[in-house]
Amino acid sequence: AIYGSRGANGVILITTKKGKFGKPKITLSSNSGFNEISNIPDIYDGQGFAGFKETREPGELTDSEIEKLVAGEYTDWLDLATRTGFRQDHNLSVSGASEKVNYYVSAGYQDVKGIAINDRFRRVSLRANINVDITDDLKFGSATQLSRIDRSGLSPSFSSEAAGAYFTNPLTSAYDDQGNLTIFPWPEDEFFENPLGPTLAVNDDINYKIFTANFLEYSFPFLEGLSYRLNTGVEFSTRNQSTYWGRNTARGFKSNGEARVQNSVNKNFLMEHILNYNKTIGDHSIAFTGLYSAQQGVFDSNSTTGVIFQSDLLTYYQLAQAGNLEHDTGFAESSLVSQMGRLNYNYKSKYFATFTVRRDGYTGFGDNVKYGVFPSAALGWTVSEENFFPKDGWVNNLKLRLSYGENGNQAVGPYDNLSRLKARSYLNFEQTAPGFIPSQLANNLLSWETTATYNVGLDLGFLKNRFELSIDAYKSNTTDLLL
Repeated sequence: AIYGSRGANGVILITTKKGKFGKPKITLSSNSGFNEISNIPDIYDGQGFAGFKETREPGELTDSEIEKLVAGEYTDWLDLATRTGFRQDHNLSVSGASEKVNYYVSAGYQDVKGIAINDRFRRVSLRANINVDITDDLKFGSATQLSRIDRSGLSPSFSSEAAGAYFTNPLTSAYDDQGNLTIFPWPEDEFFENPLGPTLAVNDDINYKIFTANFLEYSFPFLEGLSYRLNTGVEFSTRNQSTYWGRNTARGFKSNGEARVQNSVNKNFLMEHILNYNKTIGDHSIAFTGLYSAQQGVFDSNSTTGVIFQSDLLTYYQLAQAGNLEHDTGFAESSLVSQMGRLNYNYKSKYFATFTVRRDGYTGFGDNVKYGVFPSAALGWTVSEENFFPKDGWVNNLKLRLSYGENGNQAVGPYDNLSRLKARSYLNFEQTAPGFIPSQLANNLLSWETTATYNVGLDLGFLKNRFELSIDAYKSNTTDLLL
């Protein structure tokens, strides 16, 4: 409940690695392995395919197919398109801690060659986690990761029936007489492309990522139990993709060379202000948490595609010389704002109560319905702490739980509430004119999906908690479902 829409599908808590008190510790870990394709469907060889085609279409085998059949030269396209994959992963870390400082620094390298030829993934990463007790009342922590990801290279086509390794005729040729990949492996039908052709394209795909999460925590000396924490998170990612399909590929052959350059930037910012107060008075314990958070995500992209080049020599660096150019841009921005208050009460570790109210706002909803309020309440009773509970029985822990809560979900795009147009050019006599048509109607009532859940639970501990059992029954009802 305290995470609101951020935890609509559950919550994963991750504790980053930290150093241990003492001398610096150096750790090196390496692992590697092989990957093999499995569950391969039964695919006709040349003779089987010829028999199938003759049954379906008698006398329709072409001259090149007959030539291949007579020579017994069959092409196993799936075998040519795949290989034994190999992966390796290496990590080096240095960690340690003193009375005031805790640190963990690591560097990693990962290289994965996929089972499809020309499919490769490489990543170099650097991570630094540090926690510092600046004073007795002030603490600072940072977890930062930098990475460079290389996905360069295009793999063969597998799924397309016009150019897929699973579908291509085995009575065709992957290579010509000079040992070069054919553009169209079936001379009589140039609809079908060589599924290995994409591997000849020049492709660079580099992704840089920066992620940093930082906190500053201050414990007020004048009021014991009161503390303030500031959390900040920044994620910045830029990806540059450049591809050139030359005339030795079907795509480049049809367009006299095709180049595409695409750049995108993804930014995510998070800031949280958290106020905590804990107090124990006799048998009574209370804890209050107040939260204000704001999150913003921005995506920006642009791409340029050019066709008709005089030469393949300069690949995608010759966009200025393209016979025809097309440009495309994309932008999306969304924001979330949240406030939350939670009160915990505990009496003698026997009776528990938690009350939470969270208010979330999302820019992607209608003008007057951007905010939703989601309350929750939970009660607990540790029966085994009562005086009447037998202390020498085989059941040593018994707790009853009852809760009700509402949670929001905003799983729609940032502009799904707005009316939108899309480009649709039209002919004005003999000229092409720019035009637009409606693509989406506005819905200013679009707002939060809400899931209300009732839960009753039972916790049991047996034989000094050597065995534990939890039993829960719940019912969830979702309203205003977003589709």
